[in-house]
Amino acid sequence: MFLMNGFSDKVKQKLGYYVYALADPRDNKIFYIGKGINNRIFQHEEKLDNSNKSNRIKEILSSGNKIKKLIISYGLSEKEAFVAESALINIMNYIDSQSLTNVVSGHHTAPVITAEDFEKIYGAEILSKEDIFRNLLIVKINSLYKYDMSDSQVMECARGHWIIDTKRAENCDYLIAVNHGLIVGVYENMKWYSSGVETPFYPRLCKENLSRSNRKYCTCQAVNKPNIYINKNIADLVNMTQNPVSYINGRKNTAKVLKPYYEKFINNSMDIHDFEMNFGNDLVKMGFKLGSFNDSKYEYNNKNILNITDYNQLKKMLKHTDYSTATSLLISKWRYITHWSYMDYQQEKDLPFFKAVIERIFELSE
Repeated sequence: MFLMNGFSDKVKQKLGYYVYALADPRDNKIFYIGKGINNRIFQHEEKLDNSNKSNRIKEILSSGNKIKKLIISYGLSEKEAFVAESALINIMNYIDSQSLTNVVSGHHTAPVITAEDFEKIYGAEILSKEDIFRNLLIVKINSLYKYDMSDSQVMECARGHWIIDTKRAENCDYLIAVNHGLIVGVYENMKWYSSGVETPFYPRLCKENLSRSNRKYCTCQAVNKPNIYINKNIADLVNMTQNPVSYINGRKNTAKVLKPYYEKFINNSMDIHDFEMNFGNDLVKMGFKLGSFNDSKYEYNNKNILNITDYNQLKKMLKHTDYSTATSLLISKWRYITHWSYMDYQQEKDLPFFKAVIERIFELSE
């Protein structure tokens, strides 16, 4: 058997940068795509470790065979080799996601997607940090996501297992699943558990996850559509870090938007047009939901709180109100005044309510 360990100098000059593949001669299947110059294609057999690629090479050699080395494209610039390598990895992963042993997927490699999904991702409205008004826990599910997944399958990917700051996670309003910058899932009511403890709700159950006591997973439920986050592009915010988990404190933006209105309420300078249009538009822009307090777990009747005019009583009742309930109370009161009571806005009567509720939102935004 002829054993070739490198190229001649004449051939190296002809090759330039090239893209190559390693194949298993027993079934002729490609298991690695690479790019390189000179003798790069031969170097994979020199230093073997416990990676999937090395294990495959050791298995082939132990069977008495040699690695099949394929030159796919040559005479390239380094940039062209990067592009060609990425394109080949993309199509190979599309055909069979388990075929390649590449650990690094190539320069700027992204999955093969349909034309419709390409438009969805890159034509999506871009969310800036200033557009976010809730505390978000963002998880990248790029390696797990498939474009034909059901909503429940996307949620299974999103809810575990992650290395998280539990205190920060518990202060988040939404769990956001992101695929290459596009928000594909929005979830609420998260309850976090250690990955080392099996429950009936355990996601992607395997022995490996049971041993990961430093990781967490959650139970949650999808936020009812439409919401202001789904199918929006958040790439500029999540691509700044390699960490699959990140946090955004969006409640601070809420406090910033509400502060000028709070001062107008206090100074009795809120005119009818400003109250009806500008204040209302900002409440809608921030994604506040009407009547979501109806299902609140708190002892008092939240519907009745809309009619209370005593500031001290309101402060006491709002003491344990969560963010969703407080923001819902605010927009519901605005909606009642502007749509059902024929703009019967009275500073003296309504000020205690707006003052107390906005102060509670400020507290929850710190």
